[in-house]
Amino acid sequence: MQRRIKAAIGGTAAVASLALVLAGCSAGNGGGGTTPTDGGSTAATFQLMDPKTGECTVSPADGVDFDSAKEYVQQFQQKSTGITPNLLGWAPLPKPLPAGLKIGYANNMSPVGDSLWRPFIEQAAEAAGGVFVNYPAGPDPASAATGFDAIVADPPDILIVGAIDPTIVTAQGKALIDAGVTVVWGADPRAPETFGLPDTLGGMGGSIVNGEVLAAAAVYFTCGTGTDFAWYNIPEFYFSTVNHEAADKYLAELAPNAKMRSVDISIFATDNPQGILQDLQGHPDTQFFVSPQDQAQVGLAAAATNAGITNANGIGQSSLAQNVVQIKEGTQYGGYTLDFQQFLFQLVDEGLRQYEGVFPADGYGDNWRKINANISTLITAQNVNDLDISADGIYTSYPNTIQDYKKAWGTN
Repeated sequence: MQRRIKAAIGGTAAVASLALVLAGCSAGNGGGGTTPTDGGSTAATFQLMDPKTGECTVSPADGVDFDSAKEYVQQFQQKSTGITPNLLGWAPLPKPLPAGLKIGYANNMSPVGDSLWRPFIEQAAEAAGGVFVNYPAGPDPASAATGFDAIVADPPDILIVGAIDPTIVTAQGKALIDAGVTVVWGADPRAPETFGLPDTLGGMGGSIVNGEVLAAAAVYFTCGTGTDFAWYNIPEFYFSTVNHEAADKYLAELAPNAKMRSVDISIFATDNPQGILQDLQGHPDTQFFVSPQDQAQVGLAAAATNAGITNANGIGQSSLAQNVVQIKEGTQYGGYTLDFQQFLFQLVDEGLRQYEGVFPADGYGDNWRKINANISTLITAQNVNDLDISADGIYTSYPNTIQDYKKAWGTN
């Protein structure tokens, strides 16, 4: 199974339109940065933090809360201790799982959804002793509706949904829930309100935190001197809207004089990195960009050099294998990568607990910053070689995911 996952992820890199990480800076010892030490004066000029040493040679501009940005960034550069059971403290499932439990995945057919979500959900289903079923339900609204019609016609026991707009399949979703299907709707903050489901990974709480992380990264990696930022938005996914709103709000707290304009780049774009290149050509004063997608930056460094662009620097979320390789090679500033294995095993864990009726009444609680920091990591040239990243770019934040979950599920 691991071989299949690696092959799938390697294939994703070959799709060549997956990247968006960036050229910026990093942090000091253990991923932490060096606080500017020029006597606390207002920074006279813009500066990127050194990507290898994590140092700045100027101080932040007056009014910039650089320390809060630094604290946020450094929290997302620490090693994971694992979500289940170490962070959440949830007990193992009380009952053995039935043989042949059917665990389905509503696949939005995006590069991330099909090449990363699907194989790890399949791996988790196998670890639980279940039967995995992949339901293509995307990439466009019509395909999503058709896909959900097929799910209603042949439903699983547990359905994991990945970043699909619940407002276009509301009738089918409600029909599944009414029929007794356990539904976990990941990566769309509208699902709780639409279906009465609990907030989950990639939902409202987690999406707000991810936006704040990216805002903090913009301030931190520009040494507190940046004022002109770009947000590369994913128009197809609502979590991107929530990310952006949270980033805007937190940026205003950290750096009141900074501005961040928003530009749409489709998750299904086939001409990456042209979206970023064209925007930067039209906005040469942009100092740093952030985005909830990192795939738009594969190949960006070379393309920017050929186009004479010198400001192609930023951080993108959900970094893929090729993004990680570029960071290692020094052709990309950094990334905000997700341990997809741990993330998706936890979504399946949630489904199993709901199926057995033991999912906590308060769900995950409200400390999404701590939860996200256990599955997501800001990667730069300074810490990339200290992380558990395989030769083909698969990032693992916690080494015992499979063992811990199998123990929690009684299948070890």
